[in-house]
Order: sequence, then C-alpha cells, then structure tokens
Amino acid sequence: MRTKEVAVINGVSIKVVDDRSAQLVPIKPICELLGVTIQSQLEKLKNHPLFGSVIRLSLTTGADGKQYEMVCIPLSHLAGWLVTIHPGNVREDVRERLVAFQQQCLDVLYEHFFGRLAKREQSLCYTLELRNEMDAIVANPDKTVADFERYLEITRELKRQEAIRKSLTKETVVGMKSLFSEENI
Repeated sequence: MRTKEVAVINGVSIKVVDDRSAQLVPIKPICELLGVTIQSQLEKLKNHPLFGSVIRLSLTTGADGKQYEMVCIPLSHLAGWLVTIHPGNVREDVRERLVAFQQQCLDVLYEHFFGRLAKREQSLCYTLELRNEMDAIVANPDKTVADFERYLEITRELKRQEAIRKSLTKETVVGMKSLFSEENI
C-alpha cells in the first residue's frame, strides 16, 4: 500500500491510501479539519447502509511520518459522506467552504440526473428558431438557390434535433425508472 498526500488544507494533510481494491481516505484528518468529532462521524458512518459496509481500517502514514492503522472511506464515497455533515456542526472558519462543496455535489448530481432535461429544452428552443427560419424561407416569394440549400440544411438539422430529444427523453425516463423502480430497490 502506498500513501500519497493529495491536499494540505489549513495545515491538515489529506492523504489517499492506494489499496489494491480502492483508493482510501483516512477520516480522522478530515474530521480534525472540519472540527467534528471522529467518534460521532464514525458512528454515523457505521450505521449508514451505504457507508457502513465500505469503511475499513487501513495502514496509512500519519502527519508525523509514522505508520498508523486508521479508519478509511473509499475515495468514491468521500463526497457522499461530506454532504451528510451538517454545516452547523463544523468549525466556523471552514463552514462556508463545506457548504460550497456540498452545493457543488448537488449541482453535479442534478446535472447527471436532470441535465438532460435542460439539454432537451435547449433543443426545443433551437428547433423553434429553425422552424421560424424555414417559414421565412417558404414565405419569401424571391427564393434563391442559397435559400433552397438552407431549407435542406434546416430540414436535416430538424431531424437531428428530433433524434437528440428522443435520446435525451429516453435516457431521462430510464434514469428515473432505475431510481424509483421497485425492481431496483
């Protein structure tokens, strides 16, 4: 196992332990950084169905360079754990940054699950613009060859936008079904 420092925040070294099966992050330095008790966070993690099965003891290098066995969480679960920490329980000097990080996590989740809806809406607006342009070409009594070429170009683009919307709609529906379907619970 190899331990590498990935950040120093307020003088606290945040390290990742490269285990054969996962990258692990000791929770003690993060608890110290946030000013929360490791005991309360460890209890919360142990009792949580997502985190209780993944936390584990791992040998890691402490700030003093010595080897210690520490409770670690997989790097893949770190953001999820940090979102569960109530900002009112952390040190005042890191509270604002924790809230900003939590907001960023929520934004990423929203984009993953619902960003497709925003892209679909953009496609619909673009389609409306294309249809208006197409109507203007049709209404123009003095059409040129360039107008006909643009009309064909718009027709192709409208088909492409329709395919994009169908794909985005399908992805959203599949994502929502997997999120709420009893088959997956």
